[in-house]
Amino acid sequence: MIFSYAMEKSLNVGLSTKDALKQLHKDISSVLLEHEESERKRKRNIFRKGSWLNESLDHNSQYTTLCWTSAVILLINGLVFIFSYFLFDNPRYNFLPLQGLIIIVLLVINLYIVAWDNRLRHMEIPQRVHYILSQLKVASEKVQWSPDNYPHLCSPYSPCITLQWTYRDGHLINLPWALLVAGDVILMRPGQQAPGTCVSMEDKDGTVLQAGDVYSPQLHEEAREVFSVPKARAPLPNSRHLLQETPYLSNLRIALDGALNRPASCHNRDRHLLMVTCVEQATVPIIVVFVVFLNVFRHLYLSQWVGAGHWTEMFLLQPASASLPLLPVIFPATWLLLTSLGTARIQTIFQSSNQRRLPPVDPFDETDLSEPMHPAIEVSWKEVHRCLIDVIRGNGKVLSRTANLLHVLGSVTALCCVDKKGILSWPNPTAEKVFFLRNSKPSSRTSSITSINAIYNAPPSNIDSVPHQKFPGDEEEVVEDNLKPTFPHHDNNTVQTVAEVLDLTHDHGSPFRLQFDDQTWRRHLSSLKPLGLAILLNTCNMATQEHYSHFCSHVTCEAMYNEDLVPVTNRRMLDMCGEMAVFPGANKCLCELAKQIGFSDQAQDIFSLEEQLSTFRHVQPEMVRRDIKFARSLSIAKLKFPFPHMVGTVVKELSSGALQLMSQGTADIILDSCLEFWDGQDLCPLSPADRKKVQDFYQRTSLTAYCSAFAYRPLSRSVNSHLSNVYLELPADSKHLYMPYRSPTPMHWDTSRSTHPSNGHHVHSLLTQFHSTGY
Repeated sequence: MIFSYAMEKSLNVGLSTKDALKQLHKDISSVLLEHEESERKRKRNIFRKGSWLNESLDHNSQYTTLCWTSAVILLINGLVFIFSYFLFDNPRYNFLPLQGLIIIVLLVINLYIVAWDNRLRHMEIPQRVHYILSQLKVASEKVQWSPDNYPHLCSPYSPCITLQWTYRDGHLINLPWALLVAGDVILMRPGQQAPGTCVSMEDKDGTVLQAGDVYSPQLHEEAREVFSVPKARAPLPNSRHLLQETPYLSNLRIALDGALNRPASCHNRDRHLLMVTCVEQATVPIIVVFVVFLNVFRHLYLSQWVGAGHWTEMFLLQPASASLPLLPVIFPATWLLLTSLGTARIQTIFQSSNQRRLPPVDPFDETDLSEPMHPAIEVSWKEVHRCLIDVIRGNGKVLSRTANLLHVLGSVTALCCVDKKGILSWPNPTAEKVFFLRNSKPSSRTSSITSINAIYNAPPSNIDSVPHQKFPGDEEEVVEDNLKPTFPHHDNNTVQTVAEVLDLTHDHGSPFRLQFDDQTWRRHLSSLKPLGLAILLNTCNMATQEHYSHFCSHVTCEAMYNEDLVPVTNRRMLDMCGEMAVFPGANKCLCELAKQIGFSDQAQDIFSLEEQLSTFRHVQPEMVRRDIKFARSLSIAKLKFPFPHMVGTVVKELSSGALQLMSQGTADIILDSCLEFWDGQDLCPLSPADRKKVQDFYQRTSLTAYCSAFAYRPLSRSVNSHLSNVYLELPADSKHLYMPYRSPTPMHWDTSRSTHPSNGHHVHSLLTQFHSTGY
């Protein structure tokens, strides 16, 4: 069976959650003790370069606000004020001892503040590790985790967190890498990277995978052979491995060893340049020398005309008084206080906004731009004060000294807004465009989106474009070859085919929310309805996830043997009650597009899943250069294509018992399987010119994004259930396999006029159900 892991979800293997957390606590403690011991040996010389005391006083350190030169000058100034009182008896100088004492006291306070702040910076990461250890200890004693508390096993890959199938408490769960420990039994999928050193439990030789190695089972012997007929491939098996190390420890060592090697913030560099380099090391000596020289000149040559004071006043008090305003008398304390206050306020605002849960603002509403989109968040001084004390004492919940968020935000000097054609993309794949075909009729209105002719600068005579639907997204684009039922002899000579492209806007305040840019998009609803249903019945269908997840792993492993392919797959994470915890509305990929078209999650309930089919093929670079004109000028290294694949779901309508085949995959392999397209009203044949323009659009877009296609056809009978247990590999050049077979809907029909029980009436009833499932 393909889903061998499904039967192993309750095996009595692996560690318990309590034992695993205790092991993680023990491993982290040992690494922390090693780090503290090494630091203790290094701290025997507290004046060595890089120590907290050295960075507090060194004039080259960008983390000090009071270097040793400034401290020496301040101490001299304080002593000058005190000694001047005893050297020159004048009632005007009765307060000099007090002033000198205040300067010395402030100097001592500032030295303590600077040294204490730098010591906290050196201890910040270890202190956070101690906090994590305390949380782990509490969790190991009190927390009771069930499989429902973990992400779903078929959750898509995310750039934010890496998950690993692991056996815990006798169940197979999807565990973040950070919680894996030595002794865990993990289930490696084909094409997956090992989280750490692990040994196979199913291989007699005990194959060892190092961290970062890819688990690649032995492919079929004919993997490299050239063949001309489809081959059935057995799915590559998953394999249980015993983890030999705790993956988190390597990241922890990097964090501990590199915590003090981070570059100084822009504000710290500018402060050091201004206060230390420019003022203390340049301006202060110049001012002191200038005042002394001027007083010497005055004492020797100008005393008869302008007079001269006591020598203590001219050569001690005046140079000290001139340099004192330029020295950091209260600057270190002020800098620490204001920085801590800003950090505390940011943290308080963040916590307050999370607690209040303000209703989201719809960015697509037409509102007055002069009004603020989000209400201002007011925080009380009591909340800020409590957080301020924690930040100053080094007990804050953020790393205010190692990575100061206030300095990072304060360094932003410009806001750059990048449109859809810019270089920035959303980390989670979402649809950006919907591309489909319609027939140009005199009565139809002109679309606000340019036709495919305009996109490719084709002459008007070549407008017989593609009957196809397609949406590109940042990493994942979707191409839709709508309906697949076809009849080659459909009379459509007087009507030209026009490609329609509808743009989608991504709500940056929500991970997956979409909106059509064209306000008149609903006029294309008849063309979009089949697409929305195909989305819901394919990879957005919870019942298909296990099969599709295993197929994706197999395709990823197959792509490793072809350096010209990129194993991009279109996955989503379902918000299923009782199976995983997801933020409301966090549906991934194309599910939100189906909702925008008008479908609800209950639209799947009128169908039952019967079978699942999977097909793939390899691509040869020489064939790509032959078929793609613009690819001939590019080097092989620049040509990376999504792995051609197609997955199909055979579903049965519960009301009529009719069978439908909904297919999804890359546009090249989907288009080869299509004979006709759905124009919103009728089925139309795909001409060679239409196919070429679809291929051009797909191939050009695939260089910068990922395209997925959808196709449909009715079935007169079910497929063999054994086909669900194998994957069909097509030859690299499979055009000879696609003959102009007779269409599944051989009779011309129009859904607006079909009233008899024929294929046309069946499709009309199906489209009627499309509308009934919308909201």
